[in-house]
Amino acid sequence: MDIRTKLVFAFVAVALASMATLGAFAYEATASLLEQITLRQLDALAESKKRDLRKVIEGWIDHVQLIGTRTQLRASLVQFSASGAEEERLRIQQILGDALGAGAEVSRVTLFDAHGREVVLVGQCELPPAQWVPPPPAGEVLLNAYPRPGGGADVGLYVPMVRGGETLGALEVVLDAVELDNVAENYTGLGETGEVLVVAQGDPGGPRLLNALRHADDEASRAAAVEALDVLAALSGQERTFKSDVVDYRGEPVWSATRYLPEAGWGIVVKVDAAEEEAPVLELRGMLFDLALALGAFAVLAGTLLGLYMARPIRSLAELVQRIRAGETELRADVRSEDEVAYLGRSLNELMDDLARNDAEHRAPWSSP
Repeated sequence: MDIRTKLVFAFVAVALASMATLGAFAYEATASLLEQITLRQLDALAESKKRDLRKVIEGWIDHVQLIGTRTQLRASLVQFSASGAEEERLRIQQILGDALGAGAEVSRVTLFDAHGREVVLVGQCELPPAQWVPPPPAGEVLLNAYPRPGGGADVGLYVPMVRGGETLGALEVVLDAVELDNVAENYTGLGETGEVLVVAQGDPGGPRLLNALRHADDEASRAAAVEALDVLAALSGQERTFKSDVVDYRGEPVWSATRYLPEAGWGIVVKVDAAEEEAPVLELRGMLFDLALALGAFAVLAGTLLGLYMARPIRSLAELVQRIRAGETELRADVRSEDEVAYLGRSLNELMDDLARNDAEHRAPWSSP
């Protein structure tokens, strides 16, 4: 293999190796950056959903407490507890009926006295009748969520009826959790596959999904959805992101972020298919591969031309030596640069000059006068 071919191979190999190293580094760095951006976006969306649901719950509580703090309602409850008068019960029923009509999301209101006896029930829903439980301390609310078979949920809020520090009874208000659905079904920022799961810890029966699924909202899918690793983590109070080892109810690997609402005991999962998030990375890899092919072809061409250019003085010098050996001793190297090849050419010229002088000196004594 001559020097020209070696130089061409060397230049091409160095160029391709450099581009491959740079491409691999760029791909890994970009893929890692895209992954971090996606996980941070999921985490931010999960936090946003948590804040939105907290505002929804606070709105429900304010609405129910507004019903329970009506002065006439408490006064009538006191009178009814003392006398059992039917007119007081009817007055309570009218007050709660007005409250029922004032809020479109309220479907049922049940009032208990301090002894746990049901005083009035207005409205109706498909849930079982309200059950008396000792009311929580003043200012606190018991919240229960009841998913519907066809998707969506009802929410029951249980608040104490208090006047002057004395517990008069308890009030249970059942609301249609349409605002929960509005938050969960807002898929902004979640692409084509992302969705939000809001899950409550059921007892008994395990976790319960409170909103409709985006892709396949049948009973089997809803049952499978609450068994995912990220859902169980959310219900246990873990607030973190998942990138691997999580498969959703469709069997698709997903990336997700979890949050926990302690006031409701709800877990929140914001997730998106891993395939959708990895698509830009795969597209980037294809672009880098195409770019590598183009640059590789350029490197071969440029390396060949550069190798030929840099090998030309050496080949010229080698051809000169061959011609000198063939008898053309008067030939000399054309030296125009200051590099090592030029130094070799000058040295060859000096050697040939020295040989010519020595040859002339040895022939001089034998020359005729």
